[in-house]
Amino acid sequence: MQILNDLTLRHLLLIASLSIIGSALVTSNVVYGQLLPNVPASSSSSPSGSKLPGVKITSPTKGQRVPVGALSISGESTDNPASDCAVSVILNGIKPYQPSAPTGPKGANDYSTWKFTLTPKYAVIKEGANKITSKITCHEIPANLTKFYSVNVTGIGS
Repeated sequence: MQILNDLTLRHLLLIASLSIIGSALVTSNVVYGQLLPNVPASSSSSPSGSKLPGVKITSPTKGQRVPVGALSISGESTDNPASDCAVSVILNGIKPYQPSAPTGPKGANDYSTWKFTLTPKYAVIKEGANKITSKITCHEIPANLTKFYSVNVTGIGS
């Protein structure tokens, strides 16, 4: 009888431990603002209650075939005119990051939507595989907050 009670107690402790760990994993996903597909970036908050940054390239899309040469890139982010954020872009890891232009409805500091055009002055789409990365950087206290988003596209010759 004592052996049965010890086994039952061990099973209960194991179940309780797994429940606590599972709860902590779900909580950390919300608290630390992991951007998940189809989840609005603005729903993520830091422990202090401020919004964490998020950025996404909306055009071109992942896996898209695009012509070699110049290309317009557009996207969206969690930025608003009141926050101190900016969005920049690189192509195929060619640094430095290039500043994008804010196109949000609230003016010159609204990166809620943004655009950037790849030109020969910086870099252009080459034939074959290309990686476009956007970066949002928010200069907030207590620390700078940065998030990245990349799409891989295929450059197609004419």
